[in-house]
Amino acid sequence: VAEFKKTVGDIMRNLQNSTKKTGCERIYVAGEKEFLKEKEILKNGIPINEALDKNIHIMIDELKIEGIEI
Repeated sequence: VAEFKKTVGDIMRNLQNSTKKTGCERIYVAGEKEFLKEKEILKNGIPINEALDKNIHIMIDELKIEGIEI
């Protein structure tokens, strides 16, 4: 198992260190973008758009809900 993990890690590192297309800063491997997005969401919360934010605040006011920070 250790040898397999090393081989896969080597392949991924070689891929990521390959020459990048002009204008591209990075090469992502399978699942990496999703992993980074999940990490960001866990740190900062789920992003919501302006319209949803407005509707949530309207519902909080109408239902007189206390103790919610958005």
